[in-house]
Amino acid sequence: RNDGSFRFVDIFDPEEQRQLAAQIERLCNENRDNPNLIGYCWTDLGAWPLKNAIGRNWVDFIRGLPDESPGQNAWRGFLKTWTGDDPDARDLGFLRTIAREYFRVVGEANRKHDPNHLIFGDRFSFNTIVPEVLEEMLPWVDAIAIQPPFQPGFPRKKFDEIHRLTGKPILICDFAIRFQ
Repeated sequence: RNDGSFRFVDIFDPEEQRQLAAQIERLCNENRDNPNLIGYCWTDLGAWPLKNAIGRNWVDFIRGLPDESPGQNAWRGFLKTWTGDDPDARDLGFLRTIAREYFRVVGEANRKHDPNHLIFGDRFSFNTIVPEVLEEMLPWVDAIAIQPPFQPGFPRKKFDEIHRLTGKPILICDFAIRFQ
């Protein structure tokens, strides 16, 4: 879909990278002078987990691309370096590779076109966090955007876990507060 909601792209394709960077540039040009702007989020609750609510994931998407595509070439290159026989660990390793490339592309573009505002990266809910993906985002973000679940009580344990993993401040966003 191209309606502004999340969609998978062949992040290894230079044309897709160019388009993503152009979208970031456009977003920055339209917003960087807004006195109310605090910072940027890239994707709202992206489908990073290998098992997720939409039933599709980045690894399956890339593996399903045509043989001559840049994504397929990246997959085959990854397989040449992979050692091990656990397909889940292999897929998680390749997901990390995808995340590294995705965050590099959008992170470089965001820093280039608006170095004066914060970057929160992808917005995560607790069920969309994959630690390996979050780790790949860290070089490009100033804080971590979290949308906590709609439940009573402050989820301190989960926030502490995220902070230990990232070492970054956490922005609570897009949420109806149900705790003090």
